Amino acid sequence: MEGKRRQKRILIVKKIQVNMNTKKRLLTLTFIDPQLEKEYRKNNALKSLFQVRLAAVLGIILYFGFLFLDFVYFKEIFSFFILIRLLVSIVFLFCLLWTYKKPQKIELIIMIGIVFAQTGHFILMFPAKEIPDYGYSVTAIIIVFLFTFTRIQYIKALFILAFFILVYEGISIFILKYPLALLLKNNFFLLSISIACLLSGYVIERYIRSDFIQSLKLEEKNTIIKATNFQLMEELKLAKKIQQSLIPARSFCIPGISIATFYKPMKTVGGDFYDFIRLNDCCKIGIFISDVSGHGVPAALITSMLKTLLETAGKYREKPSALLSFVNNKIFGQTGGNFLTAFYGIYNKETNSFIYARGAHNPPYLIRNNQIQMLESKGKMLGIFETLSFEEQTIQLQQGDKIIFYTDGLTEACNHLGIEFEELLPAILIDNALLPVEEMMDNLCCHLLAHRKEDDFEDDICIIALEINELGI
Repeated sequence: MEGKRRQKRILIVKKIQVNMNTKKRLLTLTFIDPQLEKEYRKNNALKSLFQVRLAAVLGIILYFGFLFLDFVYFKEIFSFFILIRLLVSIVFLFCLLWTYKKPQKIELIIMIGIVFAQTGHFILMFPAKEIPDYGYSVTAIIIVFLFTFTRIQYIKALFILAFFILVYEGISIFILKYPLALLLKNNFFLLSISIACLLSGYVIERYIRSDFIQSLKLEEKNTIIKATNFQLMEELKLAKKIQQSLIPARSFCIPGISIATFYKPMKTVGGDFYDFIRLNDCCKIGIFISDVSGHGVPAALITSMLKTLLETAGKYREKPSALLSFVNNKIFGQTGGNFLTAFYGIYNKETNSFIYARGAHNPPYLIRNNQIQMLESKGKMLGIFETLSFEEQTIQLQQGDKIIFYTDGLTEACNHLGIEFEELLPAILIDNALLPVEEMMDNLCCHLLAHRKEDDFEDDICIIALEINELGI
């Protein structure tokens, strides 16, 4: 229902022809478009409920407050005054309760209350004709308050006040025969207050109507923004599914080794990427990990380029330095100013060797005999220079060795004290060195969350853990 009402308001806004300087508009303060006027009345009534109820309560209190003057000046007919004021107060109370039943009839409810209040006052004028009629002036202020500050249409307030003034003048002059001096004094106070408050009411309603138009226009813009954001979020969800399809759903099953992975983009999509490459020699497996500068969609687009390049690299995949050079040559000038770090290593199960090359990527941790060493090699970031060469290194792996590949989102994760996780990581890896690689990964992630104390991170995080369970022959 709320959505349909917003759509209706948007259609109304599109039909608006606002010209607040026309003669007709100045006199009536109404919108030319009847549909817009109807929507304004409905909106105005809903926003005026509290003020109307407050005004009704104040009206009842003030009306009963005059009983003190009635008792002082009219002791002999005090019971008559009580009766009239009680009847009027009951009507006011009824109007107050009516606003809960029919909030959309707020203007009619207030007019009924005002008519009964003035009728009661006119009745009181007859037995009190020898007393100066200051009570009328206070009643007039209450009426103007009702119209001006409860956002009721200005033109109606003008006509009703004019009608009451004419009735008062007729009764005072032709029936009660008020002295001229008293009549002039009351008229001066009554008319001056009425004119001042009606003018303020005119200005207030003019601004309220302008604010109403602006609120509709703002609501239209907000609706468009929400629709655009919804579309973007749907597109990001699709992009996330596509990126997840680029990342291996499971590790290769190669006898003698175990692999565990963890991947968490900072946003819906990220710039971290990894892949396992099955080479022609079934005893070899390539492990590729990279980190694209930046976050979100631009970085994710570059990772999709990397996936395509890895699948089409052909013979370059057999040699780590050659693959990194191939990738660098292909992405140079194609990344929109972004760059990336990368690491590529090949494990040969027959020879138990691990040959790798690194393009300014975080060096992996090799865990052996409860000690840690870094797998260093020389190489620059990819995508900045057109021609690059990368140093290759080879190590012989032993049974029980573990290698932890990662991106800088892991080591640079800070806690509330500004301490990076890199300071804790070596000790955590040694403490969990004897566990199976899957349990080590679970414990590592638990320590990371405990360090961060929240699930949101300032960078993408990617971790690969490789364990040598048995050596080849």
